[in-house]
Amino acid sequence: MSEQNAQEHLNTTQSFTTQSFATQGAARLKITLDKLPRGTAAQVLKVKALSRALQQRLLSMGIVEGASVLFKGVAPLGDPLQIETMGYLLSLRRSEAAQIEVTPILARS
Repeated sequence: MSEQNAQEHLNTTQSFTTQSFATQGAARLKITLDKLPRGTAAQVLKVKALSRALQQRLLSMGIVEGASVLFKGVAPLGDPLQIETMGYLLSLRRSEAAQIEVTPILARS
């Protein structure tokens, strides 16, 4: 990933804040996993993998509808992304994460 693409991702994730999540009201915010801000927990809504093989691989790794995931971070060059789910860390390519629709989980205060 180029430096410009990494900066675009940073700008995109910075625009999603806990404040913007809270203002969504009853409508659940739906974004893809690659757009989730670092450190944010989310629930998987849908896995829309382009290939059956990728869909099967994601399902076997625990990326299923209803699963909780935590976006831990991103490699220095912007790919892969580190995701925590079901008690283990998982590395996904940005293109794979873009095929997973999630909704952020707000922390109860």
